Amino acid sequence: MANRSGKLFANPIVIVVIAALVIAAALIAASQFSAEREQQAVIGSEPEEPGEEEAQPTEEPSPPEQGQGPPMVTAEPTKGDPDAPVTIVEFAEFYCPFCARYLWETFPKIEREYIEKGLVKYEFHNLPIHGPPALLAAVAGECAHQQGRFWKFHDHLFETVFPGRNVYQQEQLDIDDLKSAATAVGLDAESFSRCIEGYDEHYKSCVVDYTQCVEGGKKPEQCAEEFGEQANQCLSQIEMMGKIQEDREELNTLITQLPPDERGKANRIGTPTFFINGHILIGAQPFENFQQVIERELQEAQGD
Repeated sequence: MANRSGKLFANPIVIVVIAALVIAAALIAASQFSAEREQQAVIGSEPEEPGEEEAQPTEEPSPPEQGQGPPMVTAEPTKGDPDAPVTIVEFAEFYCPFCARYLWETFPKIEREYIEKGLVKYEFHNLPIHGPPALLAAVAGECAHQQGRFWKFHDHLFETVFPGRNVYQQEQLDIDDLKSAATAVGLDAESFSRCIEGYDEHYKSCVVDYTQCVEGGKKPEQCAEEFGEQANQCLSQIEMMGKIQEDREELNTLITQLPPDERGKANRIGTPTFFINGHILIGAQPFENFQQVIERELQEAQGD
């Protein structure tokens, strides 16, 4: 695995991710960054009031075809031709209603028009912002990816978190729920259980001092100052946490590589966020907005 000596709590651009990694819903509240407010900044409206960055429902994405033999596991969950001229990198999480809306309304068109035709390579990266449940779900996705079945688990998990595709109601999933989801999509139950239970056991041992501090009556920010680095060092030893940290580092890298006229957009990073050949697109935007950037990049690639 890549070197992860960088501090998990160091980057102010992604304070939301840092708050999730510190481990406490209370700490997230203390950071004064609510998921609701973040989504409004990204989308520009509440879910009840569709805005220009939202699309009408389309068909459900078809499940990935399963080939013969064991599936190939890439470094990141990936769809499409690895040599495609356009790469889309998505940063999202399973408790984000706008991520769910994008998956059901916009992504099927991108998959049909570009991924299946070998024009786009598509990558998924974790950006958990809704606290410990979202972090646990991200780990579950990594456990599924170990078995080469990320996308099937990904699609099923969104359907489970938002039953009936109702983005206004959300189910909080515990480890047993995630195990059931894994079984439902055909993952090896024993391997998945070892993966997620091992993470959970280590996770709880890492945050015991912080939790006791908060329960003892101290303010979350005080506890974060006292025990944050200690928890950080402990959490960095967890393999799955390391993978999520790598996603954060990739986000930071892509932000630093943005064209000068797009760098201001990084001040309102939220979920979902996309990079299309290095150009940033934020929010559950309609297919046409993706199409405009993809077609431009395809034309530039043909001109090379």
